This record gives sequence, structure tokens and C-alpha cells, in this order.
Amino acid sequence: MLNKEIRLRSISRLHFGFLDLNGDLGRKYGSLGLALTNPAYTLSLKPHHDLKVVNGPKRRTVACLEGLARHFRQKPLFKVEFSEEIPSHTGLGSGTQLHLALAKTATTMWGLNLDIKELASLVSRGRRSGVGVFAFDQGGFILDAGHNTDCLNKGQPPLMLMRLEFPTDWCFVLAIPQELKGLSGSKENETLATLKPSRMISQDICRFTVMKLLPSLIERDIKEFGCALTEIDRRTGMFFQAAQDGIYSESGAEDIVGYMLQAGAYGAGQSSWGPAIYGLSTQDEAPMVAKRVTEFFSKKLISGKVFIAQPDNRGVQMDFLDFKSNQF
Repeated sequence: MLNKEIRLRSISRLHFGFLDLNGDLGRKYGSLGLALTNPAYTLSLKPHHDLKVVNGPKRRTVACLEGLARHFRQKPLFKVEFSEEIPSHTGLGSGTQLHLALAKTATTMWGLNLDIKELASLVSRGRRSGVGVFAFDQGGFILDAGHNTDCLNKGQPPLMLMRLEFPTDWCFVLAIPQELKGLSGSKENETLATLKPSRMISQDICRFTVMKLLPSLIERDIKEFGCALTEIDRRTGMFFQAAQDGIYSESGAEDIVGYMLQAGAYGAGQSSWGPAIYGLSTQDEAPMVAKRVTEFFSKKLISGKVFIAQPDNRGVQMDFLDFKSNQF
């Protein structure tokens, strides 16, 4: 085991939607998303006489590290200390980022050099969407190709089709209602299993992606990019309309999306299962959009957080510090 302290800072991510839940062309899912610098997991991991977790999601951290240790026939003799964390079940990818962060630091400490797909498979991430996996590794805007329908249950992350740098003068206003929680785990699986996905919705999403979203990102046209985001978000919600009695799982989410656009966002939608609502803006205009959305929350008596999140084009950052053996 390395006699070092590893410090790691991960990313969060926005999930803009799936390309195809129908799968009649032989591939299923395919997803779009973006890495954000904040919120993030910031943690340190160093040798210890037993497994100790300070702050952060203790139960999930212990379970993940113990599982990794059994797989590699190692002992999880680590002290893990969190100084920042991504709020769970908000649509920002906290579960994937946590597990990848722990897998990367632990395997590095054990002297193993695993690539991102191996790490993701170890902790069962990327089985549907690859956005969180590839955003963790490289940052930026991610487009993945989904999974071959013959290989859906093999536990491998999808093929990454494209990774693009995101303009650093663009950003997002995030609004997260406190009382709402997005789907995850078994409830997410159950909802997806009940769907009868429309081929026409997939055709619309793919057309908006190829003919509007990607060209406008490359051309740095924020108005066209925002328009495409909004249209893709609404059509993604239409996949789940029958299962959740509407475009969004909560009626309040649609009101927030609508007001985000009214407040000046170029595009808006719900990240993954929510409840995080995003509004695309410029660095100069974002403070005013955030102020207006905060006032909307206050007027509607909505408890929650409104803040500005920056795009991330680097992915995970990991540093090594000398570790004194008398601290072991």
C-alpha cells in the first residue's frame, strides 16, 4: 500500500436526457450531459489502522470500500475524510461520483492502475448512462451511444461518442427544492420497467441533438443551444409522462422550469430525475437570474437552494501528499 495521502476532488453532473428508450435499432439509452465544478466531493484518503470515515456519507463509503477490499482481497485500512459533498438524490449524480471517487483512490492506494471503464464496472456504474462516468474522468459535455440491446445486462459503461469542451463564459443557475427527492435505485428501475417508449419521441430528441444542440455548442450560440436543451428536456419528460402523470414527477418542477425561462435563462430543464432544475445563462447574467429565481422561491414559499454552478472541462483532480508513518 502506498505510504501517501491522496486528496481528490470530483465533479457533479447535469443529465440532459436519453436519446432512445425504444431500442428498436439495436441500441438503447444514449445520453447527454455536462460536468460541473460545483457541487463536488472533496475527500482525503490515507493509511489507517482500521476503516474510519469522517463526515460525508459514512454508510455508503464503508459499504463501497469494504466491497472493493473483498474483490481485491485487500484490507480497507483507510481514514477517509470529506470536506465537500454532493447532495444525494437531487439529480446531480452523487452516487456515481462517490463510488468512482472511492474506487479511484482506494485502487490507487493499493497500487492498481485501472481505467475509467474498469472502475465503473467495479462499482456498477454506467449501466444505463455514461454521462457521470465520462464526466468524472474527463469533464466537459458528454454524448454516449447507449448500450447494444444484446449487452444490456453485462454491467459495462456505454461507448462514448463525443466529448466537447464547454464554453467557460456559460454557466447554470441551479434550483433545488428541499422537499422533493429524485428517484434512484429500485424505484428508478421499476419506473423504467413500466415504460412503453415512443419511437417518435426518440426521433425528435435525436434530431434536436444532431441538428441543433451539437452545432450550436460548437458554434458557441447560447440561444440556439438553450432552445435545444429545453426541447430535449420536455421530450425526455414525455417518455415518462404515463408513469408519473406529467412531464415531471412533481407539478412544482414545471413551474420552476417555466419561471427559470421567464427570469432570463436561455434554456431550462430538470437534471435526471430531479429535483434539481437548471437554467442556462452567461457568467454576466447568471447573478440576476439566480436573484429572480430566489425571489420566486420566497414568493411561493418553496424551501431550497438556488446557486450558480460552473462548467468543468477537467474532470477529477487527484493529488498525492507525503504521509508520516507515525500517523498510521
